[in-house]
Amino acid sequence: MGNPQSDGETKDARRGLQGPARDVAQLLYNFAKTARSFGFYARDNAAIASFIAELEEGFSAVLDEVGAIRLVVGADRFVWKGEDVYLNGDREKGLPFRLFRDGIRGLVFKPGLESKELLELLDVLSQRQSTGRSAEEDDVVTMLWKLSLNSVSYEAVEGFTHDLHGSGESADGGIEGGAEALPRMMERISGRRETLDRGQGARSFADDGSESLLADVVDGDEVGETGSQIYGGGPHYPIHTRKGQVELRYEAFTDEELSSLKSELDNEQVDGVPHLLDYCFELCQSEAGFFEPDDFAPMVGAMRRYLLRQRDVETYDRMLRYLRSVAEGGVYPTYLTRRAGEMLAECGGGDSVAALVASVVGSETNEELAWDALQVLLPDLDPVMVFDLLAHGMSESMAGILAATIIRRTGSDLTMFEEGLIVDEEPHVPRALASLRCLATLRTVAAVDVIARAVGWPDPLVRLAACRIMGRLPLSDEAAESLGSALLDTEEDVWREAMKSIHRQGDERLAPALLDWIGRHAFNKLDADGRVELVALAAELDPDIATAWFSDRIQMSLVAKMGGLVGTPEVIEWNYLSSIGLSHCATDDAILKLRDIRKKGDESFRQHVGRLVAQARRRKAERA
Repeated sequence: MGNPQSDGETKDARRGLQGPARDVAQLLYNFAKTARSFGFYARDNAAIASFIAELEEGFSAVLDEVGAIRLVVGADRFVWKGEDVYLNGDREKGLPFRLFRDGIRGLVFKPGLESKELLELLDVLSQRQSTGRSAEEDDVVTMLWKLSLNSVSYEAVEGFTHDLHGSGESADGGIEGGAEALPRMMERISGRRETLDRGQGARSFADDGSESLLADVVDGDEVGETGSQIYGGGPHYPIHTRKGQVELRYEAFTDEELSSLKSELDNEQVDGVPHLLDYCFELCQSEAGFFEPDDFAPMVGAMRRYLLRQRDVETYDRMLRYLRSVAEGGVYPTYLTRRAGEMLAECGGGDSVAALVASVVGSETNEELAWDALQVLLPDLDPVMVFDLLAHGMSESMAGILAATIIRRTGSDLTMFEEGLIVDEEPHVPRALASLRCLATLRTVAAVDVIARAVGWPDPLVRLAACRIMGRLPLSDEAAESLGSALLDTEEDVWREAMKSIHRQGDERLAPALLDWIGRHAFNKLDADGRVELVALAAELDPDIATAWFSDRIQMSLVAKMGGLVGTPEVIEWNYLSSIGLSHCATDDAILKLRDIRKKGDESFRQHVGRLVAQARRRKAERA
């Protein structure tokens, strides 16, 4: 019978593969090419030496990158992680069929594959298949079993070769038992239960054997009768055996022993998680191909959740530092260091770090530990992730450090913060507040201007934060205008915060807006002390503008008085308040104005203004 598909007609599995799968496929094609060459050339041939050198380099690189390569062996292909990575349907020269025919269903190449083992493996695969009695000794399974390679393992169908070849040759030269060998082989491949040896099933713990064993130890025909005898509930538990009664005694722990035991358990909790992870990473190497990072990586998420729920930030920090030590390399091969980095990134996700922050709120000790943990995570957190974290509640110190981290990475680029302050249909207040915090950390004129525009936000919490920040940063023209408009905010907390920022800034550009607010709201929103404090602030910001403004107010009051409005509350209040404002201005014009109005009004008003003139002169002298 001819081959159903020649080597030249076999589809190239490398086509369409990407990434690690293509690297594995290329390695296998090189491996098969070298195995074929072993059958034609001497071992010291230059071509063979070149092929082997290329193959060694390829195995070293791929195994270091992806870890153990565990192949499923088919009659015409090798399959790696569900993808065909090598195809060859040739039943004479095809490497997959040679392995498949001899019962091999899985082949594993492990990290650490040495050139000596590689040469021994190639030597086995390059040998021609024997027939007859010698086939039992020369099949691939037997030869690989004899070699016992450390970095190459296989999975084979038990008894497959024996069933295929029979126990020997018949008198006519045929294979004895061959008529039944092929059907049995096909039944094994198909998994039909009629001919598969299922073996002895596992017995239940409470089977006849276990009951007999228990009956030999315990006095009683029925196992159930011994319960009350073994667990009597007293300090001494009598056990009745065939040889008589045996008493188990115990002594109570001392306080010192209890303390020592508790200390050991506490230490195990702290060290246990890193030790468990370390054991899993070791398994990935010692059981390569059978135990992989994906088998235990989900545990990291469960550990993280448990430790944060328990507020065990110290152990959480140790876990992160262990993963960081693996990810930085030098201890494990690349495929494991890369996986450790992915686990770190999982722990550093926005929700994960937010949970870490939430677990330490209100605890100074735990907050310090949390910063240790965050220092481990920050190298893997991009600015967007840290920015999202800022949208969660935390202490001022924690938020300040995270904002500084973002600014170090984004520089003067304001795009992310401007987008965070965009007012959508449903404004995102936490992102807006995170934007303001970062802009406050940046402190550039452009950043201040962006903050100033937040005064128009619909949520009063954002407007309040913007006013507070503007009081602590260098004042731009746009910020001065925004603070002035914030004085007219309908929310009292916002306009009072704007006043505090104006007082903190002490900038003359803020005087006109402040005086305008005094003219509109001084008597309906402030008490007497508040009004005095505010006119003093206006006079301090710009004495000249304030002098003119207060002088106009008094003039208007006097005109009103001449018009017959003598003694009205509004006229009296403005006369007194404006004169106080002029006294705080302490300019020459303000003093002249006070001297002028001291001659008018009733006796009480004249005495009031007289004291203000004296105060204005002292202030002027102090300024000089």
